[in-house]
Amino acid sequence: MQFQGQEQIGAPSQTVWAFLVDPHHFTACAPGLENVRVVNDREFTFDVSAAGMTLRCTAAWVRLDPPRAAQLSITGGDFFGRASMTNDVQLSDDGSQATLLHWSTEVQLSGLLGRLAGPRVASMVESLNQDVFACLRGRIEARAEAPGT
Repeated sequence: MQFQGQEQIGAPSQTVWAFLVDPHHFTACAPGLENVRVVNDREFTFDVSAAGMTLRCTAAWVRLDPPRAAQLSITGGDFFGRASMTNDVQLSDDGSQATLLHWSTEVQLSGLLGRLAGPRVASMVESLNQDVFACLRGRIEARAEAPGT
């Protein structure tokens, strides 16, 4: 399943970039993500809770091209099935103090996880994206407006 879109964020691209590549910052905007642990400058782990299940996930930055583009690969699973997700973001200046964030996400589910969650994933992702991007926009714009940032 593939999803894509764009968001305008009222902050310079460097501020948006710094927020997006810091796992502690951007995961705070994703409901159900907890226990974030940075392994090194390119990898981190987290747990995601949904539908009464908790999945341990590993995330790795596959590509970092500061402050313009990044690709994040996420995998997780247990005996119920596996999930993998690839997130691509591209940032471009949109005016003197705004950034246009183009994003795309590919989700793959297998096993019982795919059979149970698969039919509902599209509506869940759409709803989740609205919440996540509202949070990201609010937090990044607040940082951009704060003195000394």
